[in-house]
Amino acid sequence: MSATKTQVSVTVSKDGPYVVSGSPPLTKQTIVANADGESLQRQEGKAYDTPARYALCRCGHSHKAPFCDGTHAQISLTAPKRQSARPILRRQPYSTVRPLPF
Repeated sequence: MSATKTQVSVTVSKDGPYVVSGSPPLTKQTIVANADGESLQRQEGKAYDTPARYALCRCGHSHKAPFCDGTHAQISLTAPKRQSARPILRRQPYSTVRPLPF
């Protein structure tokens, strides 16, 4: 028996969902924190049945979360522009940091 690997891809659609293909597993995970709010571990949750190709909600308003139900089109989702692909440490630092006016 030979193990064949399926090509998995995630495409970010313009102002829409993440389109996933290749049947990767999808499981809800919760970050468990201690009393100080520090992350300790991930707790496995529900495993979702997924087809070979599916769309994940990116707008946060889907009634079928984590899957897309098309709500992004009704709320006119405008996704942020793509960030630089350069490593964070190589980006120009912010020139000034102002304290919040509390």
